[in-house]
Amino acid sequence: LGTALDNLFGAFRDLANDLSNGAVRVSVRQDAVQLAQQLHTLDNNISSITGTARAEFNSTIDRINTIASQLAVLNRQIVAQGGPSHSAPDLEDQRGLLLDELGGLVDTRVLNRADGSVGVIVGDTLLVDGGVGQHVESRTRPDGTMGMGIVGDTRIVEVGSGKLAGLSDTINTAMPAMRASLDQFAAGLVG
Repeated sequence: LGTALDNLFGAFRDLANDLSNGAVRVSVRQDAVQLAQQLHTLDNNISSITGTARAEFNSTIDRINTIASQLAVLNRQIVAQGGPSHSAPDLEDQRGLLLDELGGLVDTRVLNRADGSVGVIVGDTLLVDGGVGQHVESRTRPDGTMGMGIVGDTRIVEVGSGKLAGLSDTINTAMPAMRASLDQFAAGLVG
């Protein structure tokens, strides 16, 4: 982009020194077209990155749902086989791995229950409680930003940290800021 801008300004300098030179006018036009194409390419790249982040956001939501369901099943199995005496170590190990994975996706808090099961809080919402796991979905807020909500509930769950928070920041903050900067740059060139 910098080179294209330098070329355009150089062509304008040449044109200012020789207004009647047709070749210089063609050069100005070509350099302007090249700069516009590069701006268009940057805009397309921002759209592509945003689209990829949205797809990954939705894929992460799917993985959270899978983990929540698996945790609920494991909780039921642990209670049935081991209960509070914790005599189901293999199941508890599986549950621990899933809890670790979930913690990498969203900010979680784990509540150990007396019966050997766990509750899992995501944001301010109980995602898993014993043998019951809720499902989440991606949501578009009124301002166009993306978030996560519990199916059947209208609230947006604040994910805090983890992969989903990073994707949310990319979609909701970083890419719109880049597009706004690009738009401001383009407007400054024109006006």
